[in-house]
Amino acid sequence: MKYPRKLISLALGIIASTLCADSAQSYKAENQWTADLGNGFYKNPVLIGGWGDPTAVKVGEDYYMAYSPGNQIMFWHSRDLVNWKPIARHSLGPEFETIWAIDMVYFDGKFHVYMPIGEYPGKTEAEKNHRYFKSVWVITAEHPTGEWSSPIRVDRHYNPDPFYTGIDPGFIQTPEGEKYLYVDNGFMMPLSDDGLSSTAMATVVYEGWDYPDDWVVQCKCLESPKLFYKDGYYYIVSAMGGTSGPDCAHGNCCKSNLPHRSLGGVSVQPTRAHLL
Repeated sequence: MKYPRKLISLALGIIASTLCADSAQSYKAENQWTADLGNGFYKNPVLIGGWGDPTAVKVGEDYYMAYSPGNQIMFWHSRDLVNWKPIARHSLGPEFETIWAIDMVYFDGKFHVYMPIGEYPGKTEAEKNHRYFKSVWVITAEHPTGEWSSPIRVDRHYNPDPFYTGIDPGFIQTPEGEKYLYVDNGFMMPLSDDGLSSTAMATVVYEGWDYPDDWVVQCKCLESPKLFYKDGYYYIVSAMGGTSGPDCAHGNCCKSNLPHRSLGGVSVQPTRAHLL
């Protein structure tokens, strides 16, 4: 028997709503934190705990989020950005330590997690003597539950610039398939077609915004670049002002018609930054 599409869609919607409601009720029964109020509204935080610098990506109707504690990657899944379920924990092994903020993206049928790592195999003396230096690595899988590839070093061209640290990678791909990876302090490296290695040394292509001199901040600290493409323009959103106080760090947004050149920016300063 054939059923009308509208009826099928309605049935699926009812099932999804029921599952979310059941999930919220089960959390309450177990005295667990839940952001879902069960009435179409939610409360923050949606995920309680110390999950600093998470990264999220949407694939189809599914949302996936990842976070790195130490030398592991934890993964969650959601259908509504409110109800999150842990689905996997992946360890890189004891030879990899000190993973900072990561970036998870999806392209070419695979999930890619770009990671700045402090301790890793093959670390050279120059890299050991480079203060705050992190090498960028990547792992890939068809699904967050695995099987994940072995870590692959991305930054094949070492940059001795003392302002280059390699933290906070941010990936962007053009409609034509060109791939780039941004890190802190405005550095950018072009990537190979598969996104697994740099094709040139990282160079500065973005210097942030010269905010007013009377703004009280910890430092300029241009970091955490996140990039997007929409309607012919590339957008980069970065943090500036530091993360250790005072509570007036601010965000910086810039748009360009090229993925490797900034044309102009505008700053948005929040009234209060919640620092963890």
